[in-house]
Amino acid sequence: MKKKIISIVFFCFLAFPFFAQNTDSSIYNELISAYKTEFYPGVVDKALTLEKNFPNSPYILQSSFLKAQAYFYLFDYDSAVAEFEKVLPFFEEDSEDYLLANYLEGRAFFAQKKYTEALQKFYLSCKKDYYNQSICFAAQCFYLLGNKKEAIPLFEYIIQNGNKYAPQDYSICAVQLINCYKNCGEIRKAENLFTKLDASDSVFSKAEDLKWNFYVQLGIDNYNQKDFENACLYFEKAAKLKEAGFAIDDAILQIYNLKIRIEKNEDLFQIENELIALEPKIKQSVYPGISDAFYSTLLKLQILNGNWDSVVKNYGKLQKSSCETDYLISAYYYNNEDFKNALKYVSKYALQTVNNDNLKNFELLGSIYAKTQNYKNAEEIYRKIEIADLLKEKSKAEYAKVLFVNKKFNKSYEIALNSSYKHKDYLCALNKVNLQDWDWAKKHLVSYISSMGTKEDFNNLAIFYKGYVEYVLEDYKNAYISFVRFSGSGSNIEQKYLKQTYELGAKSALQNGDYKAAAILAENLVKVSVIQQQKEEALIFCADIYSDSGEYEKAVSILQPYTKDKSDFSVRALFQTAKIYEKCNQIKNAENTYAKIISDFSKSTYAEEAMYDCGELYYLNQDFSTAENRFNKYIFKYPNGRFVESALFFGGDCNLKIGSFDKSIMLNSSLVSRFPQSIYLYGAYKNLVNAYYETEDFESALSFSQLANEKFPKQAAEDEMGRKIIELQRIVSGLDSSVAKKVSEYEKAGKTNTVRGRSIGSELVKLYTQNPETIADAVLLAEQLLEKQTQQEEKLKAAENAEFLADYYRKNSENKKAAQMYLKAAEYYRGTLDADANNAAAVLYSAVEAFAAGNQSGDAKETAKLLKQLYPDSKYAASVDNLLR
Repeated sequence: MKKKIISIVFFCFLAFPFFAQNTDSSIYNELISAYKTEFYPGVVDKALTLEKNFPNSPYILQSSFLKAQAYFYLFDYDSAVAEFEKVLPFFEEDSEDYLLANYLEGRAFFAQKKYTEALQKFYLSCKKDYYNQSICFAAQCFYLLGNKKEAIPLFEYIIQNGNKYAPQDYSICAVQLINCYKNCGEIRKAENLFTKLDASDSVFSKAEDLKWNFYVQLGIDNYNQKDFENACLYFEKAAKLKEAGFAIDDAILQIYNLKIRIEKNEDLFQIENELIALEPKIKQSVYPGISDAFYSTLLKLQILNGNWDSVVKNYGKLQKSSCETDYLISAYYYNNEDFKNALKYVSKYALQTVNNDNLKNFELLGSIYAKTQNYKNAEEIYRKIEIADLLKEKSKAEYAKVLFVNKKFNKSYEIALNSSYKHKDYLCALNKVNLQDWDWAKKHLVSYISSMGTKEDFNNLAIFYKGYVEYVLEDYKNAYISFVRFSGSGSNIEQKYLKQTYELGAKSALQNGDYKAAAILAENLVKVSVIQQQKEEALIFCADIYSDSGEYEKAVSILQPYTKDKSDFSVRALFQTAKIYEKCNQIKNAENTYAKIISDFSKSTYAEEAMYDCGELYYLNQDFSTAENRFNKYIFKYPNGRFVESALFFGGDCNLKIGSFDKSIMLNSSLVSRFPQSIYLYGAYKNLVNAYYETEDFESALSFSQLANEKFPKQAAEDEMGRKIIELQRIVSGLDSSVAKKVSEYEKAGKTNTVRGRSIGSELVKLYTQNPETIADAVLLAEQLLEKQTQQEEKLKAAENAEFLADYYRKNSENKKAAQMYLKAAEYYRGTLDADANNAAAVLYSAVEAFAAGNQSGDAKETAKLLKQLYPDSKYAASVDNLLR
């Protein structure tokens, strides 16, 4: 209707443009006229026209202010509040406009039941002409917010200044003040006020209709607070006024007396009949809201009595629905599982603030959303109830469940934990499972099972989740027990849980080393797996268990029936069978099975894998020649296959091991160039180093050894690639390869610091002596070795090194030094295990010769004497005298 009126006005202005001067002042004058005649749609229309056509007009502020008031009187409170907020900053504080704007905005909030916001506005408007009414509404705001203590002084002011208030407002405030006194424990004040009002000469005592209304209001208020005893007392006082002869409509008393009887659980059918009999009287009554009081009570009785046929009809007779009637009609549809209609009557409450009056509506709304799986809205409703601190026990369980579905696990856990819901430990456990807080999940499950395990409504899934949590915690012994217990808990277990039970139970048994128990559960898993893919996975799993337990024939027999057709699973069963044969080292059977896959399922991905696995099969058994052949076949058939990277590496490695160095180089080089990020790259570099070394391509070997060391320093260090690099650098720089190799061995063995190092060093001395260019290296090394060759097993090497040094000194005419070294060599020869007499005699003879050459005839004679004494039968003893002559 509102929109229609505005449209008509707007049309009029369009139709007659030549009869009105379309200026901002003319539009504003029309707005004022509409306001004075209380034509509020016209006020809004003119204000909007002014704003659109003259946004900078000096009338804009006052126009907006009048538009805000118009919205208020049109009950469009949201628009009114928005407009008042726009204009308030432009008014001087305490001005008439400022006070009125705040007062009306407070009234708008009050009508919307936004009592906190309303209070703030009434505080600002509580001056001058708006003082008394602001006090009245502020008192009621405190009262409705439950802040009775703050409301009392305001109500007391109203009672003291009764002549400043309308009788209806005065009566309501008096009732509310009495209730405030009672709620704050000031019973004496409540009684005194009532007595004073009842006996005084005030406007209250002189107006019997006001007095009657006061008793009725007080009775209704006590009824709403479920204080039925006092409600009856006040209704009786009101009834006595009727008996005294005052012409007062008492139909409302009859309705509330019936309401009280309903609360006392008297005969509801009798009460319904009595209430229906009142209907003619109700239709004649002029008491405000009596019709709705009647039909709301009748509606409640019909629902309680199961008289469903009349429920919807009587709800339709309500002039204005209330929280209770909306709740009743919605509950009616809810109980009939007509959630669409149930939602229609309570959905509007979602936009309100939760209070004690509409709490049941919010609870029902949350439940409807949950029932219809609108969990997001359900969470919002329960959250509002929680914020209002009105979340009761019956709603906590639903709220916790909704939060769980919405994956708000921490919040769901908190709500469930602090509830008295008998299944709360189970719900808490599920939240902890999803939060992966396994220890607490187990504690809640153990608590739930121990307290609820014998009850009819016990949720058997708790046993399943206990097993699951124990499995995650690696408590496989108890996990197995829990899964076995769950699988035997009844015949109504959902297939998905039973399947997981057998699977995880079998895995738990495997972890416990109980292959027999694992096999039993795995076979059960096969039986309960109805989906083909799940059944196939179960068969493979079962076969694996028997294979791991060493029952290879049993493992093969499980898969055997499925290897005879041409299905996708058949090839998989064959492949798994081949793996079982591999495991029990039946190489020929494994290869034959792979061959069947290759021939019968050539287009399958398993065919390619089978061909590759044939090579791997022989490689792992160190038959490198056959493995090389199989890898070669794979590379030829699948040059770009899934396993070509591996085939190139292992094929190259096989060729290295069997001495086919050129082919090894080819395959490893191909791997390096095609797969520069390969996991085998270091291995390929290493193989190339060795293969090139064997083919004496030392520069290439050096290049790849350096590359391996650069890209894979950790692995290269473990393989001492650095030594190899040094060796190859020596060879490339011109050192004989045998010498370079011996140098590397010498360094690796610890040089002169170990017996082995000194032994290899002695061999290196001999290699050095073969090349005139490295004689100096031989001398230096022999001298270093000789200083440390002191142990018994080193005597022979020491003797050889000493003899070499003596010969070197002799050739360089260092006769005295040579003679001394010959004597040392003789000493070492004599100290060897077999006491090498021949070599000892020979070096003694050389010592005599060196002494003589050095003109040390005395030393020469003494040494000759020693030679003849120690080795009288040697050829050197026989000829030494000739040497001295």
